Formats: sequence, C-alpha cells, structure tokens
Amino acid sequence: MLAVDTLMAAIMGAEGQHSRASGRDVPLKTAVLHKRRCSTKSLLNGGRETVIVRPNRLDDDGLRRLDMKRAELLDGVSLIKRFADQRRFVSVSRIAADPLLRRLAMVNQSKLAQLRRIAAGLAGSPLAQEIPVGAPGLRQFAPFLFDTELFYDDGAREETASAEEKARGKEFYDIVRDFCHVTDGVSEPPPYLAILVADGDRVGATIGKLGTRERHIAFSQVGSAFARAAGEVVAEHNGALVYGGGDDVLAFLPLDTALQCAGALRKEFAQHMAPLGLDKETPTLSVGIAIGHFNEPLRDLLKWGRAAEHAAKRTRDTLAVALHTRAAGAADVTVAGPWTGGPLERWERWIEWYRRDALPDGATYELRGLARELRGLARAGHSKEADRLVIDEAERILKRKKGGRGTRRLDGAEIKVALRRLSPDAPPEEQRATAPRGEESTLDRLEALVSELIIARHIARVCDVAEGPLDTRQATAVVAEGAHAR
Repeated sequence: MLAVDTLMAAIMGAEGQHSRASGRDVPLKTAVLHKRRCSTKSLLNGGRETVIVRPNRLDDDGLRRLDMKRAELLDGVSLIKRFADQRRFVSVSRIAADPLLRRLAMVNQSKLAQLRRIAAGLAGSPLAQEIPVGAPGLRQFAPFLFDTELFYDDGAREETASAEEKARGKEFYDIVRDFCHVTDGVSEPPPYLAILVADGDRVGATIGKLGTRERHIAFSQVGSAFARAAGEVVAEHNGALVYGGGDDVLAFLPLDTALQCAGALRKEFAQHMAPLGLDKETPTLSVGIAIGHFNEPLRDLLKWGRAAEHAAKRTRDTLAVALHTRAAGAADVTVAGPWTGGPLERWERWIEWYRRDALPDGATYELRGLARELRGLARAGHSKEADRLVIDEAERILKRKKGGRGTRRLDGAEIKVALRRLSPDAPPEEQRATAPRGEESTLDRLEALVSELIIARHIARVCDVAEGPLDTRQATAVVAEGAHAR
C-alpha cells in the first residue's frame, strides 16, 4: 500500500511537471498497473511483478523522466528508485567510533580539531572520505564529517595509499592512541556497533480489517509519518537510518545509544498508531538489536540484525538483543523479553551497576558456569532438581563476590533485585525473559539473566568511553537506592 502510494505520487508529480512545462497532458499513469496483478516479471528483479505494463504509451520525454528504455519493464521498488534522491550512507566504522568522538568533543576540542584537519587533508584518498555537509540524515555527524578506519589502524597496510598519506594516517592514529592512553574509561576506540531492525506486529492482519478506503488512507499516512519520525529518532541517538518505510526500520547505531533508540522508536510508533482508534487491533513494534564488530562483513551484520528481529517477533511487542563477538564468530548471546516487562529499566540497571563497579565481572561468569553445569544436569534427566538449585546457588555466588574493586559485597536487598526475575513471585511478563511460546523454567531465566549481564558489560564499557567512568564511590548509595526502591 505504501509502495503504491509513493509510486503513484512520484509518477503524478512527474506528469504534473511535464504538463505545466509543455502545456499538454502526457498520461504517464496509463503506463502503470495500479491495482491489478500481472504475470510479467521485472527485468531487474525476476521475483517481482512489473508495474510498467504499457511502456509503449510513454513518449520520449516520459521515458526520460522515468529514466527508462521503451521496452524496459520495472517492478515498483525499482521504479521508485528512479525518482528517489541519491543518498550517501555513513560507514560502520564511523558509527562505531562515534562515542569516542563525543568524548573528544567533551574534553579535548583541540585534539578533535587536529583529527579533522588531518582527515580533511586525506579526504578522497584511500584512507578517508568526506561526508558531504548537509547530506540528508547525516547532520548528527557534523562534529567529524569523515569516514575513516584510522581510529583502529594507521593505514600502513593500505597498498594504494602514497607514502605521504600513510605518514598522515599514522599521525592521526597516534593522536587517537595517545588520547585513549591518558583518558579515564577509554582503553581503545569502541569497535562494536549496533544494527537495529524494527518491524510492526500484526500490520498485515490490521490492514485486512480496516474496511473503508478512508481508513486505509489514514493508516498509510500514519505509516509514512512514522517513517519520517523514525529518521529523526535515529539521528537524535547519533545513528544512521538505512531504511525507514511504514512500520519497518533498519539503522546503524553506536553501542551506547541503541537501547534508548529502540525504546524511543517503540514509543513513537505507539503515539502514531493511537489516533487510529484500533483498540486491541493496534499494531505494536518489535525491535531486534544485533551487536557486531565493524570489520565483520556487512552481509553478516545485516543477517544478525534480522535474526535478532525474528527473535523479537516470536511473541511480538518484544525487544531482543544479540551479541556477536569476534571470538565467537557466528555464535551469539541473545536475550529477548516483552516490552511490558520493562526491559530498558533492567538493561539500564545492569549497565549502571557495571559502570560503578557494583557488580564484579567474576560474578557474571560464575553464574554462567552455574547455568552450564545445571543445564547438563537437566539434560541428564534431572530438570526438576536443577531448577530447585538455581536460586540458592546463584544467591551463594552473589553473596561471595565483591564489587567496588573488592571493597564491598552486595547486600541482601541488592541480591534480591539481581535475582528478582528468577523468583516465582516475579510478575509473569518479567519472568518471561527469552519470550518462548512455552513456559520457562527457572534455569531458562537464569540463562537469560546471564546473557543480559554479559551484553550489558559490553555496553557499559562504551558508555564509559562516551561519558567518562562513573564515580565508584557512589556505588553503594546508588545500588542500594535502586534495591530498596523495588
């Protein structure tokens, strides 16, 4: 519906421009199949039907406006691309490095200016490309309008770069490395980024029940408005929108802003849908976030993003987050939970605990070891016994571990918060951590908790890069406050 609307608007716009210029009517739309199905396939994509069924009715000027040959049969997507403005996308390495650049802008403007000058001198070389000023959807990158991997590598292995360019590349890299060495919370430029894929739930079923033409038009307009709003939301979170159409969103985001962006998109989607008065038929938004290294093949990053979205779509109205480390390869750590269970609040809690060193890394990995041991017990036919051991053993681990660089233990209230999802007294939506179709065991929820903690640790490190480390002396007060509030 949205594609047809866009296509017809583009064609009618071209027809109107031609009519005003020539003083006569050229029926471009007579060459387009609007509502009927057609068995003829597109020349550019054999899997799609053509929407151009009578190209012989177009005059030479009409063909020029569509950038077509007379015998060329195109599908709707290919035809829309003929009208669309060319877009420039920012590189994944620029997205991954964004937290470091924000920190530079915060604490050392002179070094940031140095990097800009070097990158400007290298623009157009194999080591750096300039992002055009004013490029659509890229204003958020104005503090450093260059694509380069010199944050991570000095460019010496770039065979097509000249000796002078390599020397400038090394100068850039050395400035970044020196800044990392002397800045708290920054050990290296963050190499991981987030691929966010969102999709509306039950949209097809909702469209089928709209009934009147007016309601279809209103629904289409809401989808278009949300797509525009999604671009603004992604930009506000220092990300780059790759695609936004109707209820679909694909974006690349820095690791420290991806969760907040997912929450903002979900809120925006609900606000756009609310005026339609669909009540229980109102679509919801499921969001998948995959975390991957910028050097991974783009096709893998996109595949992981879509897999995270599919994990979220299994029960709908869900947030799923998947971590793909370079060491693990295609294997991932994934956790999914319904929006109604307050996943963002949990993620924020774990991230803050890690940033204040209230929760030691050792505790997370001991909990993972416990989960693996009990899973082996369950597979051996002792699932009930394994389930009974989960909470007691997890509590024992947390009581023994010390945060605050080994200076304090978690108190009883804090441990209760940490293990709240494992308790049979927790709300059903919070217990349902991995969002399966069946009922979860306590061991399932422990594994989901461990996955959340592992992913949160990666995000916490990037938050420290962007904002600086939090004062660990405040850990006791902050963690305790959060525990007693619950």
